[in-house]
Amino acid sequence: MKKAALINILGIEITLGGLLLLITYLLQTILIAASAMHLQEKLNETQSVISILLP
Repeated sequence: MKKAALINILGIEITLGGLLLLITYLLQTILIAASAMHLQEKLNETQSVISILLP
C-alpha cells in the first residue's frame, strides 16, 4: 500500500508525518534562537549589576 503524499515538489513526496517533522524542526529552531536572545539579555543585565557592585 502506497502512502498518500500531501505535497510533491520536484519528485520529492512529503507525507503528513514528514510535514509534521519539518514543522517541529522549524519551531524548535525558532525557540532555540529566541531563548538564546533572552539569555543574552539576562546575561547583559547581570553583568551590568555586577559591574556596579564590584567597581
